[in-house]
Amino acid sequence: MEGSDLPPVEPDKAREAIVRLLDEHGVPCAHDDLIVKEVISDTGRHFYVVMALNGCEQAVAEAIAPLTPRSASPGVFGVWVLRTFDVRPLLEKVGIR
Repeated sequence: MEGSDLPPVEPDKAREAIVRLLDEHGVPCAHDDLIVKEVISDTGRHFYVVMALNGCEQAVAEAIAPLTPRSASPGVFGVWVLRTFDVRPLLEKVGIR
């Protein structure tokens, strides 16, 4: 299955995966510290906008970078746009299906 053909991920599952990764790194994450929203492009592709707030930006960057190499691309610090292909390894790492 091609990366763009993967079934979409529930944003809550993507958020839960990132929170678990942070927990593995010993970083607490309050509910308001991390927001994950799904965006669907005009062509029907699913993207996930991850927003880290209240000082947890660096911890999120360090937690997701090894699993989503594209997340290190330049942009606004604390905001990432991930594809379904990028989110799947996060889910697998923490055992979310």
